[in-house]
Amino acid sequence: MNIAFSTALPAPFNETITGRWLRADSAYLPLLQQAAANHFLQWRQGVCLKNDGKRCVSRVNANGKFFIIKHFTKTPICPLFSHARRTWRCTDLMAGFTPPCLAVLRTARHGELVCFPDCGDSNFWRGDYFQRPDVDQLAAEAGRLMAAFHNKGLYHGDAKAANFVVNARLPELPFSVLIVDCDKVRHYHNVPISLQLKNIAQFVALTGRIRSRSRWQSLTHHFLNAYAAARNPLPVPSDSLEQAVMDTIHHNRRVESNLQELQEDD
Repeated sequence: MNIAFSTALPAPFNETITGRWLRADSAYLPLLQQAAANHFLQWRQGVCLKNDGKRCVSRVNANGKFFIIKHFTKTPICPLFSHARRTWRCTDLMAGFTPPCLAVLRTARHGELVCFPDCGDSNFWRGDYFQRPDVDQLAAEAGRLMAAFHNKGLYHGDAKAANFVVNARLPELPFSVLIVDCDKVRHYHNVPISLQLKNIAQFVALTGRIRSRSRWQSLTHHFLNAYAAARNPLPVPSDSLEQAVMDTIHHNRRVESNLQELQEDD
């Protein structure tokens, strides 16, 4: 589907942004047009969830429906090097484990957008998730989710806790926890053991606002036990899994960690 897009930003911006939808579900198109227009306004106002100059992410409301917009702010000279195209393809690989890609919008001078349904705003980094009464079950569900995509031969390049989101809005998907930010996904016949351990380590090593070591250990055990029960085959024997993950955290410099901030209980 190749449909024109245009939105006029109000004062003080007084700017018209045009482009074309490269992929859009016709059932969602009116909402997507509104969502994209709302995103561009948030972008110009500087009120996005994340903006590093190259990539801007926003949560927008279009007629009561919430969307996540990932905006790559530079339009590629060659479509083969399109970040949006890569994200779209990686998201398709992770079907069932992540919110689906609904549309890709390419503009002439303002980059490319990838549009997703918003599955919820509670992730495993935010301070409120570990206060939920079902937090142990959610940690276990995150373990089952990771095992499920490893079973499919899929490796996620950034499986940190902040990218695991409680699924509050997409009941059609089979998991109550989903993984997002699927820009770097690889498919293998069998995911290499080192990459399986790296994915687990990425989740375990960032604790969010948890500061209690015993609480972190409890949630980690729920995660690892569920992963071990669902993963076939395991990367290492189950009684060695936790130690193998901790070794990966300590020796792989690409695994971001804040475990040193954990405190012993009084």
